Amino acid sequence: MKKKLLALLLTLAFLLPLLPAGAVAHAEEIKPEIYGTSLFLENNIAINFVVDAYAFGQNGLSLPRMTFSFCGETTEVSAYTEKNGYYYFTFRGLTAVQMGETVTATLSGVKDGSRVYGDPITRSVRAYCEDALSLYAGDTALCTLIADLLTYGAKSQLYFGYDTAHLVTDGLTLSGTNSDPQPASVKDLAYATVDDPAVIWYGSNLKLMDSVDLQFFFTASDTDCIRVDVKDDGGTVLASFYEEDLTPVGGYYRFRLNTLTPDQFGETLYVTAYRDLGDMALPEGELPLAGLGENAVSDTICYSIESYAAEAIPWKNDPALTALLNAMLNYGASAAAYVAAATPAVTSFTRATLDALPVASAGMTNAQLRQLVLDFFTTQSSIPWVVQTEIPYTYDGNEDIDAPEDANYTLVADTVYCGMPYSNAGSSIYQFLDYYNEETGVLTQPYGSKIGKYLGNNCCSAVYWAWSRISSTITFQSTDYMTYPNGVLPVGDYEIDQSVAHFTADYDTKTVCENNGESVMYKAYAALNPGDALVSFDKDGDTLITHHTMMAVSVTKQTNLFSSTINGEYSKVTVHDQSNSTQKATVDGKDATRFGRLDREVTFSSLYSHGYIPITCAELAGIKPVQAASAALNSAVTGTVTLAKLGAKSVKTNYPMAKVTLTAEDARGRTVAQVYSHTRYRIKSLGLSTLAGALDDQLPAGAYRITVEVLLSNGQTKTVFGRTITKG
Repeated sequence: MKKKLLALLLTLAFLLPLLPAGAVAHAEEIKPEIYGTSLFLENNIAINFVVDAYAFGQNGLSLPRMTFSFCGETTEVSAYTEKNGYYYFTFRGLTAVQMGETVTATLSGVKDGSRVYGDPITRSVRAYCEDALSLYAGDTALCTLIADLLTYGAKSQLYFGYDTAHLVTDGLTLSGTNSDPQPASVKDLAYATVDDPAVIWYGSNLKLMDSVDLQFFFTASDTDCIRVDVKDDGGTVLASFYEEDLTPVGGYYRFRLNTLTPDQFGETLYVTAYRDLGDMALPEGELPLAGLGENAVSDTICYSIESYAAEAIPWKNDPALTALLNAMLNYGASAAAYVAAATPAVTSFTRATLDALPVASAGMTNAQLRQLVLDFFTTQSSIPWVVQTEIPYTYDGNEDIDAPEDANYTLVADTVYCGMPYSNAGSSIYQFLDYYNEETGVLTQPYGSKIGKYLGNNCCSAVYWAWSRISSTITFQSTDYMTYPNGVLPVGDYEIDQSVAHFTADYDTKTVCENNGESVMYKAYAALNPGDALVSFDKDGDTLITHHTMMAVSVTKQTNLFSSTINGEYSKVTVHDQSNSTQKATVDGKDATRFGRLDREVTFSSLYSHGYIPITCAELAGIKPVQAASAALNSAVTGTVTLAKLGAKSVKTNYPMAKVTLTAEDARGRTVAQVYSHTRYRIKSLGLSTLAGALDDQLPAGAYRITVEVLLSNGQTKTVFGRTITKG
């Protein structure tokens, strides 16, 4: 997890904007604009040039491309990574000596049929680090990491004689690691042994021009079906190398481990070769569904970056090399310290917590179904999260969205918020978790500052997703459509026109309450059970007076003394609801703000005066049994399988979809490409043309196993397609 965490912190939390967040150019001067830059600290150093995807599209632009100019060479690229509402165009391959070299990036996009170019942006690692040192001066761990990174670059320049008149540390006052490390070797070529090894280890070295590039050498009579695994102390596979990754060099085979991040410099690595003879016997054209077996055909060797330094320093006896290696180890140690300092800001929430909720079945009791609905609502309304930079949370009057009462404020860094944010996006918690770091609780919101685009729910969709854990019959999309034709049933014995498709000013929930009277409606409120809901759509002409939905948790009913008449002032319903403001709450002993309100009491008289009617769904009412989940393509893919044929199909489900994923695996069972789409609530049919086309764009010629998986609202994942294709 360290590598993932370091990448997250250094590319998202410390994305340095070049423009105000969400800035959009005036129509007469619209052109593509780069939002900001960030660093990847991998085996080499990479600079990301980041584009706000929402602003890019709002300006009427499409087909983004980036032109890079570096050291006299110019390259135009169309490949980018879309993540968290941004396009990341990455310039990779900067070596340690090149931290002072500038990269010029120019963004372009197509508008009205013509490609339009923005202003060029020039950036270097040194310039980025200067800005970060100034912006995050109070973050000791980060500033130490940046200082050690630049010192490592300067020592590399001196060792290789690269532009030594302009060291990347010149003119900077840096507070880095001052102590000289004492590297120790853990090298052991026979850490674990096997009889008659077919792979014999010869040696290893480090390419110092690259930031981290370990090379391993071995001899073998052949490399058929060979896989080499590199594991860490905990047995986690950090990298695997196959026959096609092995390069013959002077009578030996070589492979290069170039995926370690700086915080892994000090880790002990365990390297073993395996062979799976069974893989050779597969029928022609068939691909395995999993990786190779565990038949070790080599001794296991033990090694580390630090081991190389421990051996090279006394052997070379070169002061410049010693200074370089010490700076490299200090850089690695400060990266590890920085990762360790980034402890979770909130009690961890993982996908496993969500997956632990049971899947509804026809055999469950009504009480179990109701508890499942409440547990899911509580989960989506209490998940804790933080942001690491301030994010404006604003209402754009030009958008058709609900404005929270406190619509214009800022999400504050390192403040614990709870519950999915208020939004009309109608997002499932599964989509929310794709932007949530389970180690730190950090949430990165896509789509800039638009509330309507945030990954969250309004009151109606919050109830919808909770009910759809057990219900395949509901179809409403907003409070005015929470009616009988859309799978909504009344609770209690009040009268309501069940033919009404949606509430209007002529027939709203306030009208229903008034037609039935207090006494009848109070009895209906008293009939509520956990997991049922209350909805109000009170409209006077064009004026919407009340527009809200709440989920019932429990009912406290009191009658008047010596009478069976329900006292509306003292009878209460405890509710959960999706909040449109951030009320104060306490989570794990920490003062927090909560978007999802839990266990709030509302009196019967208040419910009646605001026009609330009690409702439920057929499964909770016991009228319809819980259905088993079903998902399939609308028709079979026949003949030779192609992505074009797959793209012509649709996925059909009986429960709403939360996510559809297309995955391509190679002959070794490795995922080589993956595309997915999250869906808003109510979606039970989705065409695959866009996803299949996007997957096709990522795949070179070859044979692949393509799978299509659907995550349903009831928590189950269904595979609807799994076939081998050949792309010419």
